[in-house]
Amino acid sequence: MGQGAVLSARGQFGRAEASYIKAKEIYARHGTNKQIAGAILGLAQIFRRQKEYRKAESSYIHAKSIYVRLGVQRGVADAMWGLGQVYRLRSEYSKAEASYKDAKELFARLGAEQDVAHAAWALGKVYLLRREYSEAKNFYTEAMEKYSRLGADDGVANTAWELGELCRLQNDSDYPKAQAYYSEAIEIYTRLGAHKGIADSILRLGELHYLQKQYSAAKVSYTEAKEIYYKLGADNGVADAVLGLGDIHRLVGEYSDAESSYIEAKNLYAGLGAEKNVAYAEWKLGEVYHLQGKYFKAEVCCREARRRYAGLGAERDAARVGQGYYSRAEVLYTEAKELYARHGAEPRAQKGVADAAWGLGQFYRFQREWEMAKVSYSEAKEIYSRLGDQVGVANATWALGAVDRFLGEYLDAEQQYHMIRIRYPRCEIGSEAADAAWEPAEVCRLRNNYFEAEALFQEANDLYSRLGSAKVACAARELGAIYLLQGKYSDAEAQYERAKALSAFFKNEKEIATAACALGEVYRLQHKLFKAESLYMEAKEIYARLGAKEAADTACALAEVYRFQDRASKAETLYLEAKEIYTRLGAKEAADTASELGELYRLQGEYSNAEASYIDAREIYAHLGAERDVAKTGCILGYIYRLQGEYLKAEASYTNAKDIYSSLGAERDVAGARCELGRVYRLQAEYAKAEKSYTEAEKIYIRLEDAKRAAKVSSTLEIIYRLQDAEIGVNKIYPNLGTTRDADTRCRLGRGYRRQGDFFKAEVLYTEAKKVYTSFGVGMDAAKAGRILGNIYLLQDQHSEAEASYAHSKGVYSRLGDEEHVANVGWRLSEVCVARRVFHGQAAFARA
Repeated sequence: MGQGAVLSARGQFGRAEASYIKAKEIYARHGTNKQIAGAILGLAQIFRRQKEYRKAESSYIHAKSIYVRLGVQRGVADAMWGLGQVYRLRSEYSKAEASYKDAKELFARLGAEQDVAHAAWALGKVYLLRREYSEAKNFYTEAMEKYSRLGADDGVANTAWELGELCRLQNDSDYPKAQAYYSEAIEIYTRLGAHKGIADSILRLGELHYLQKQYSAAKVSYTEAKEIYYKLGADNGVADAVLGLGDIHRLVGEYSDAESSYIEAKNLYAGLGAEKNVAYAEWKLGEVYHLQGKYFKAEVCCREARRRYAGLGAERDAARVGQGYYSRAEVLYTEAKELYARHGAEPRAQKGVADAAWGLGQFYRFQREWEMAKVSYSEAKEIYSRLGDQVGVANATWALGAVDRFLGEYLDAEQQYHMIRIRYPRCEIGSEAADAAWEPAEVCRLRNNYFEAEALFQEANDLYSRLGSAKVACAARELGAIYLLQGKYSDAEAQYERAKALSAFFKNEKEIATAACALGEVYRLQHKLFKAESLYMEAKEIYARLGAKEAADTACALAEVYRFQDRASKAETLYLEAKEIYTRLGAKEAADTASELGELYRLQGEYSNAEASYIDAREIYAHLGAERDVAKTGCILGYIYRLQGEYLKAEASYTNAKDIYSSLGAERDVAGARCELGRVYRLQAEYAKAEKSYTEAEKIYIRLEDAKRAAKVSSTLEIIYRLQDAEIGVNKIYPNLGTTRDADTRCRLGRGYRRQGDFFKAEVLYTEAKKVYTSFGVGMDAAKAGRILGNIYLLQDQHSEAEASYAHSKGVYSRLGDEEHVANVGWRLSEVCVARRVFHGQAAFARA
């Protein structure tokens, strides 16, 4: 059990957990109940430190029940303390409070003064988190007195820091007290050599200076904290300090420095997966651009910040973004509304109130404050109705429909749009009648109600046609899209041809290009690739002439056509061209295109080029804070490395991807990454590691109730178990000496087992031989062993492993200039691809 504690202190939690489990089993057979409880308590600590709070809670409760039965009060107190920690970390503050109080009482009864101080400190923390500041102060004061009496300097420093937090959060009049507490903490931390505590305290001093508008002092504190965090490698602290510097630079008008600080902070937070902080940095970066008069950049940043906040469910924060730009508009609309209202029921005044309410609705809609927008639009609609202003009623109804549509309340939106369709013809306001058909048509399309959508777009088309409006081309294009979604290619083709001709008639070049692109898509889906190529080229030329971003989009679509035609060099040129445009525009599609380029290289076996492209994509995603895409690209890079036999790099890529997915709460993706890690370990004959990875993946799939994937992983685990047995059996008879002669022997033995159909022993022997040959630089033999391993995997329908082995061997043969074997293994690789398609096709047929 002492070993478990040592391993835990070193942060080796996996090994510590195994040690405690083993101790528990031994004590269950030969020990006492007290020793069993001690092992369970140790396990609970491990689970808590690994954030497995449910397991930790269960273990603490189990240990407590044993200690209670035995009358061991110290053990009960320790278990109650641990439960308090778990509940506090889970934000279950009432339970935490009760547990800490019980622990504190027991510690006091036992005369364990330092533990009483710890419990008082923890209770102070709970009350601080609940914003019950007076209670927090009482317990922190008690903790401070006890730590001081005991000479526990670290406890005094930690409590001083917490008291500083309390004063900072409680009242701005308490800022001087907070400053004194932080300064006291710095002094003690300095004496103790606790650099993290020093940096944390200096950072808080910077925040205090910032809150008191002491910007020069704040800048000094933030800079000092940043330097300490940087030396400690504490990226989170560096990011916090840099963000604080960004705020200071912004407030004193140093916009260039503010811009670079916010960008640095944003990138650091993105790397840590701190999405909310990324959103904040993006928002403040937008404010800097706004102050510089760079309004387009400001809007891009604010839109991105709002998107991130909305994705986190932080709607209030999303609404606050950019409020500084719009708040003046809100004030003016409200003032106008009040002024008009003072004139009473006079029609012109009432019309003014309605118009102001409409403007407020627009303001709230742009701020994504949907309910407020609904209230304002409804008020405007009611007044317009009272005044008999049919156009006003129709406009307000249209806006209400738009809000419902944004909220995904499509039935409500449909009803609003239906009302407009009745009112607009009565208003006799021309194209609005067609617009009234257009909006519900889009809603029907979003609901996959293609029959209704087709009828409504047709109505809009007829009305625009009667009016001689250029929008008739757009209506024809939308009709084409409806047909395409239903797989009615000939109807879609006819409508897109018509849209293209109408756009030419109205001399709208961009619409001509859009229709040409759509036609190209119809032909591509029908595998009429030469027609598709011609139309995409036409569209691309127009977009390029107009300087439109769509030139890059069309270049990518055309590259897809060339890929289908096996014209890889043309596809490569177009992807590079598109990537250059996207990069110039700062668009996320630059990363997507780099990924497509990487895929193109991978399919041609150009792994070094593929690796470079995927690394490029990953860096762009990281810069944009697209964490899921960073992880996905990391998995693909892991695959590339696996194909090249660079297993350490593959392991690092998959592990990094797994950690990102874990931080995002994407459990299914975590399981997928664990499976890929298992495959890497298997290819290196590290079967224990493979077992652990696959077991963790299986647990996740079971928890997600994904029976199909759980069963697949379970069958893979059976293979791993059999390989472990085979390894034990082989090594017992033929110990691995790690020499090339030993590798030769293993290949001969492997050949015998392969002929007997014992693929598990054959795989173990050839894998170990390949590792030895590779370590001694005997490339030809390593490639041969890999090629035979590929054959073994293929015979067992294990296509991913076969692909990795063949690809690695092909790469080695290629480097050695052995063209005959390159061709032979290349043929095998293509056989794997065919087998994968056949295998999956048969599986799909069986499921059907």
